[in-house]
Amino acid sequence: MSTRPARSRPHTSTEPPAAAASAVWWWSAAAVAAAALTFLPAWRNGFVWDDPLVLEQVRAIHGIRDLIVPPELIPRFYYRPLIFLTYLVDHTLGGDQPFWYHVSVVATHTLNTALLCWLTARLVGTRPTAMIGALLFAVHPIHVESVAWVAGRSDVVAATCMLLSAALFTYDRPRWAAWCGVGTYALALLAKEVAIAGVLLLPLLDLVRGRTPRWPLTTALSATTLAYVVMRHAALGSALTGTLSTAPIVVTMLGAVGFYVSKLLLPIGLSAYVPEIPDGALLPVLGLVTLTVAVAVAAVSTQRGDRITPWCIAWFLATLAPSFAVIVWQMAQTPVADRYLYVPSIAVSLLVSRVVTSLQSRPRQRVHAALVAVAGLLAVASVLRNRVWADDLVFWQDVTAKAPAYAFGHRELAQMYLRRNQLDEAEAALNRALGAKADAEGRVMTLNNLGNLYLRRQQLDQAEQMFRQGLDVHEHEYLHNGLGRLAMKRAELAQARGDSAEALRQVHLAQAQLERCVAIAPNEPKAHALLGQVLYTLNDREGARQHLQRALDLGAEGGVAEISRQYLKQLPAASPR
Repeated sequence: MSTRPARSRPHTSTEPPAAAASAVWWWSAAAVAAAALTFLPAWRNGFVWDDPLVLEQVRAIHGIRDLIVPPELIPRFYYRPLIFLTYLVDHTLGGDQPFWYHVSVVATHTLNTALLCWLTARLVGTRPTAMIGALLFAVHPIHVESVAWVAGRSDVVAATCMLLSAALFTYDRPRWAAWCGVGTYALALLAKEVAIAGVLLLPLLDLVRGRTPRWPLTTALSATTLAYVVMRHAALGSALTGTLSTAPIVVTMLGAVGFYVSKLLLPIGLSAYVPEIPDGALLPVLGLVTLTVAVAVAAVSTQRGDRITPWCIAWFLATLAPSFAVIVWQMAQTPVADRYLYVPSIAVSLLVSRVVTSLQSRPRQRVHAALVAVAGLLAVASVLRNRVWADDLVFWQDVTAKAPAYAFGHRELAQMYLRRNQLDEAEAALNRALGAKADAEGRVMTLNNLGNLYLRRQQLDQAEQMFRQGLDVHEHEYLHNGLGRLAMKRAELAQARGDSAEALRQVHLAQAQLERCVAIAPNEPKAHALLGQVLYTLNDREGARQHLQRALDLGAEGGVAEISRQYLKQLPAASPR
């Protein structure tokens, strides 16, 4: 049986019956509740992976100027003032405890589900079945990384502003509504770069709804985008940073598209660390098929008068495209990541709602029931996936299980064991890292960490062997620091057995290694502090004072700062010049 072509605008000429209106409300409320309940366990999560770095960066922000022009501590890869503002709010509410950092993101994801229901009603229609897309969005496991991880929140916040902008742009009256949408678009840009797709998508909403383009609004969007680019360039100094990839770009891009589509359709084996797009022809072929089908569906839908479907396809592709910059410029440890799908998945949810509502009554009910069952399974998967983000140990255990051939995860897992004083487990993890895939820098870090482990165990010869092997790969300040500490330990042992000559020889060896360390990394406070202690031992009071004070000037914290101050107190006052 043939069906009529889908309407490009939701049916809004008459009010739905009271029962239908109530059903829409309840389905929307169910989607919002599902979002909150599914991610409620994230409130108990700790700080994981890069989260401690976020806390350091937040402490470096002391005012509005630091939000607009980030301090040196914040990497020059991204420009996200709004995200750091949300961190500051969380820090004000809860200090350095993780609770508020997680609560705020879960609340924002719940709000996004409500906003998606609103946008769905404006674009797709007010049938209860239209809310199924929002329900799937609310519970999809691909969102766990964005919602359960403090440092992954940028996509969630950007989505809030983009959803607000899109919903407001569907209104002709009052006029201020769409102008508010321009404002929320500006906020979206300050949350994450993905929002720049809005300069294309928002004006197209006028065509989607069969309206005459509102050129003043389009001009305002363009001016806002230009202002953002200027601000970004002024703050970061460059629009793009990183190392240009040498991989075949077209095949790699198609593989990335295939990867993302596969995770949306079948979200199993999710991992926070995907160092390379999986080899083989399957993903590039899937990516090519996806793009071909998307273009064909958009063309056919437009011919039939359906403008919503092409707009959703444009949303998906336009909001996914910025993530390819990570691949081209190698700006992150993972070329693909679950969180990059958060904003594009909004379009998929709208498309699902569009397809379901376009069906006739009986098949629509069956498909709706099937999708509700799927949503239940997705919710369970999300709850289970959230446990991975509970703490660093569980997180890195999951990473190494998903990517056992790469050294990075094993090395990080070893650090978690070291913090728990589980030295045997740490050694085993580091030995696995030595046999796994890593670049030169990664191998040096593994050898350095093994050297530190053996030094901690008083296995001095093994420690020296690891540090020396690291230097054979390439020179790094950590290795010289380790050899310096090793020499000081040998000096202590020699002094304890009464061998003063050997003790003095080892102290001089420590001095040479630490001076080399400081020459390579002149802004490393720990190296200056340790070199100052060595010079104090050698009775070089002036040299000791200079390096100990330099350590404090560079922002030494904790025990390093305390020891530096203690040594400085024992030194006589500097002679006036």
